[in-house]
Amino acid sequence: MILTAFKLLVTGVSVYWLLKLTDLRIAWQSINAVPVLIIFLAVCIMLAGFVVGSFRWWLLLRHTTSTIRYRKILPSYYLGIFFNNILPTTMGGDVIRTLHLSLRGISPKALIGSAIIDRAIGLFTVLALGFVCIGMSSEIIVRKKDRKFNRTIQTKLPLRAPVNPIFIVKTMTDTTPRQLP
Repeated sequence: MILTAFKLLVTGVSVYWLLKLTDLRIAWQSINAVPVLIIFLAVCIMLAGFVVGSFRWWLLLRHTTSTIRYRKILPSYYLGIFFNNILPTTMGGDVIRTLHLSLRGISPKALIGSAIIDRAIGLFTVLALGFVCIGMSSEIIVRKKDRKFNRTIQTKLPLRAPVNPIFIVKTMTDTTPRQLP
């Protein structure tokens, strides 16, 4: 209860701070500058992501419960996404979609297990994509005394990304002040 109240407080303060710093008139002008076609395409891509995500969850769940149909999964998955955006935690949507399907006769053990595996796949995918993106980045700026190291990083970093991600993370997360050479 205290953790939820704290999260709500942090969210509220963050939204207030962002709104205070934002000139809403300029923000509205920026939104109006986006063509309707681009907004439509963005919504379509978002919906396609929901369909693919629910299909992934259905594939995982199908191996534990052979009677589940995809059209039963899609509304529950979307309901979970809705509550992920509304509730203060991202796990709330998983609880809602699991509860929604368990009330329809699906085994809670199978639902919880597939939700955990779905989360693990999502985490692994985000980490893998992050390492690939870091490996593709050649814009690493280091201190002047490390110019030779900087040239080495820029030429060898894309080759080291799949082999040694810890090297990349340590390089990217160095918090020492940086200056341009």
